[in-house]
Amino acid sequence: MNIDKISIMRVVRRWWWLLLVGPLIGGGVAYFVSKSQPPMYRATSTLWVQTGTDANGFDPAEIEANTQLAGTLRHFVTVESNLAPVIGDLQLDLSVSDLRKKLAVSVEGGTPLIDIAVEDPLPDRAAAIADAVANQFVGAVDQFGLTSATIPSDGDATTTTAHTVVVPAEVPQEPFAPRTSLLAFVGALLGLVIVAGVLLLVALLSRTANAEAVVASPIQASEPLTLRQALGAPSGQTNRPPA
Repeated sequence: MNIDKISIMRVVRRWWWLLLVGPLIGGGVAYFVSKSQPPMYRATSTLWVQTGTDANGFDPAEIEANTQLAGTLRHFVTVESNLAPVIGDLQLDLSVSDLRKKLAVSVEGGTPLIDIAVEDPLPDRAAAIADAVANQFVGAVDQFGLTSATIPSDGDATTTTAHTVVVPAEVPQEPFAPRTSLLAFVGALLGLVIVAGVLLLVALLSRTANAEAVVASPIQASEPLTLRQALGAPSGQTNRPPA
């Protein structure tokens, strides 16, 4: 069943206003739903992972090694032994599991930098948690077997651990979620797609109904032939036997 352009244009001319109402309704619903959600703020604290013989941390080989190490250490940021003290210090009414859900720990690609991002409805608390988790991790790094040690084979070389917070978290000024404008746009687009789909369906059903009506109309309009018409006699004339 194909839909020709004429059928589509007929439906659009009749129901064009739905193409305006649909996006307005979809965008409006998405806008008000997003506005009803509490704003969420994100604050990020960044760690520099450094362990090796180069105190400055600019040796290419050690940067590569530190980058690999950062990929491993990021999993230790969210362990209970690192998060439980943060809850106590900040007097958070959260469990370790709840705090862990607020965290997003990632490594900046190709660098020994660990980003600790915190999402929270309160901007001040988001920044405080991010810094507290980062500082707690730096202070507890010896728990993971990365304490400073002297290398006996080289009297001048020492292994150092200097994980530091290089970028403290800043208090966010604007919420990152919900993205009201984006959600409203997506809602309007979805409303347009739904209306367009409905109109196409109407056009298809209308074309199908018209086609069936055209096929059925000759049969419905015709009447059964009388016996006189079947024999070829003109209407209104009676065939009489000859005298």
